[in-house]
Amino acid sequence: MLFKTEGSEKLVELSCEKLFMHFEDARSEDNQGVEEAGTFAEADWWSGEPPLLIDNLDPDEYFRSVESELILADVVQVIDPQWLVQGEFQIRVDTLLAAIRARGKQVRYALKESNPTVLTPKEATTEI
Repeated sequence: MLFKTEGSEKLVELSCEKLFMHFEDARSEDNQGVEEAGTFAEADWWSGEPPLLIDNLDPDEYFRSVESELILADVVQVIDPQWLVQGEFQIRVDTLLAAIRARGKQVRYALKESNPTVLTPKEATTEI
């Protein structure tokens, strides 16, 4: 997310591509390493590397944290909306953006960088 100010408006650019990558990381079960056991003499050449320690949020916690940051903005500009064709991810993002709109915030979809589409809360019930 990129936070900016345009005039008196607080704007957040929300990249669907980056959001999708973080979402997939949160869903991944391969984010914890296994501690190596044994002695150095028995070890393979790659031994000695520390175990992978990634403390990811689960997807629900992750989207709650994103929402808590987005509600600070007046406008949420959705970048890379073509990433919203990914099943569960699309449902979660649509739900997130509906919650933002319900708070009276404006959501824009940047179809092209120079020509974003602006949806008011009433118009936002239609598909992208």
